[in-house]
Amino acid sequence: MENKKPKKERKLSAEAQKEIKKITEEEARLAQWKADLLASEPIQEYLKDYDEDSVEGFIRSYVSKKNLWFKFGKMYARMKEDADLRFDNQANEYLDMILQKKLFDKQCLWRAEQITLPGIEFTYDFKHWQMDIFNCPFLDPITSEDVAFCQRYIEEEDMDPEDDMPDYDWQDYEEIKKGYKTDNEEGYYLSWYEFWDTYRGNKGLLGLPDIRGEKEKFYRHLYFESVKEEREEQAAASKKIWEAR
Repeated sequence: MENKKPKKERKLSAEAQKEIKKITEEEARLAQWKADLLASEPIQEYLKDYDEDSVEGFIRSYVSKKNLWFKFGKMYARMKEDADLRFDNQANEYLDMILQKKLFDKQCLWRAEQITLPGIEFTYDFKHWQMDIFNCPFLDPITSEDVAFCQRYIEEEDMDPEDDMPDYDWQDYEEIKKGYKTDNEEGYYLSWYEFWDTYRGNKGLLGLPDIRGEKEKFYRHLYFESVKEEREEQAAASKKIWEAR
């Protein structure tokens, strides 16, 4: 009689083993919670007047909901925190919007060489403060008039506070000025900026010359040209060395 070799056991993947362990632990946890519930004298006293199906349904519901909180409790806690802070978060978004406009006005004046600003040496520095607007050291404080004006904008534009604030590039000077000059056929002149400029008489700021911006472009061009020439010289020198071998 031919001896048959025992079949080689198929080894489960690490992922499958992990999933089996997870299911086994969950089943044990559910069983323990059910046992704890059945062993509780106050619970048994409370349930004694209910029929068997109702008791069984109550226990299943209790264990199932407790398991959801066990697995997703942190997520539910974050959702609750977000709901509690909803109005605070919305208020911060609108305060951010006010400060972004104040910063953009400063940028227009700075580019026109009408003001200097501490820590601002290049146009890109405005991008930095865009991302950290509440800590920008040279902005005028928000006034009650600013808040009332923002509220007026929200009401007149029929903005829904439940909607997320648009993710604008608030300090993109080139695109915003392009939108201002072309009535938004090119670029984008933000409606909030236009509202502010129209009713607060700031439209002249976008008409100012971009002196510093043009200087940056000029010197940036010189830099890249010098880098290009240096690389070409290095390439030519390397070629001569190679040909001389």
